[in-house]
Amino acid sequence: MQTPDHRPPAPPTLYVEDRDLELLRQKLRFRAWRRGTSEADLLLGGFVDRHVATLSRVSLEQLEQLLDVDDPLVEAWVFGRRPAPAAFDNAALAMLRDHVRTQSRGGRP
Repeated sequence: MQTPDHRPPAPPTLYVEDRDLELLRQKLRFRAWRRGTSEADLLLGGFVDRHVATLSRVSLEQLEQLLDVDDPLVEAWVFGRRPAPAAFDNAALAMLRDHVRTQSRGGRP
């Protein structure tokens, strides 16, 4: 189908919100794999690679806040060595903990 001036129609574009979410996902992928230690890269990068495409906006924002925290604290919260403060004890941290448990069982739920 062509427009009245004989140009093909423009390709469909993402809605602004969809583009914003995709940019946030890209940013989180980058940040998760560039933590400073290979252990943190594997922990957070592996989680993000596996789950970022399906996370809600709220969970993505929670994950972004989690990535602002120093790696030793995040690891302590994930592995239960320290309780997470209420502001970080949320769905994103719960999913990360579950991801670690699943990976420690060889990827089986």
